[in-house]
Amino acid sequence: MADNICCVNAELIVPAASVDVMEIQLPSKARGKNTAYFACIPKGRRLPKQLPVLYLLHGAWDSHRAWMDQAGNQLRKLVRQYGMMIILPDGDPFGWYADSPFDPANQIETYLTAELIPHVEANLPANPALRSIAGLSMGGQGALGLYLRHPGLFRSASSMSGILDITTHPDSWELARVFGKLEENRALWERHSVRYLIRQLPPAGHLPWLLTVSLDDALALDDNRQTHQALQQMRIEHDYRESAGNHDWEYWTAELPHHVGFHARYLHLQA
Repeated sequence: MADNICCVNAELIVPAASVDVMEIQLPSKARGKNTAYFACIPKGRRLPKQLPVLYLLHGAWDSHRAWMDQAGNQLRKLVRQYGMMIILPDGDPFGWYADSPFDPANQIETYLTAELIPHVEANLPANPALRSIAGLSMGGQGALGLYLRHPGLFRSASSMSGILDITTHPDSWELARVFGKLEENRALWERHSVRYLIRQLPPAGHLPWLLTVSLDDALALDDNRQTHQALQQMRIEHDYRESAGNHDWEYWTAELPHHVGFHARYLHLQA
């Protein structure tokens, strides 16, 4: 096979000729405000009319602009290489990609599943059968949690430095605003904690997940190791990697090509 040729559903195509990046406004009824997201769209005559889509979630303190600000050129290169769309949603600085019973404006899960994804698929060349989701830190927890709480919505999920057991961080990152006090609302916290959600999975299966975490990550290393070990004990196949780095953009931008390539396999692409 010649270099730089991709395979989509067994049809050979060249990488995208160019990439369009658009910031798209989306009024949200669920959140009661106007929101926005970035869409990175590959362009080329030989691309399919409907494209695979990777939803890439930001972390705490950030917005939909974070990935574009920190890795805009890298995203363009990966979108062109794989011929897939990448969507950068807004999840609020501390929204945790969840619906909160305590904060009426924090309805991020409904926003993503009932507003954002339908908007993308109605207005952009997105293939509704080919969706995956990834994220960093808060967004890593969000990506894996949404995958588990909405079976069949995404083909694969991945997390960089994910906060995968929110019950171990009860006083951090406005979690109590979203989920209430842990001691009074433990069941709600566990329904949004990947470490507990995986208990619902059948044993001895395959999970299209990639978990990566850095060795000097004091915030997320234990969460990831415990989740990985629990999946191993359940004999659930998944991808897991620890490597040098910290809980920072240097690590996340280094990991991004690995994650996008991982999802490309599940979205019927090959490098």
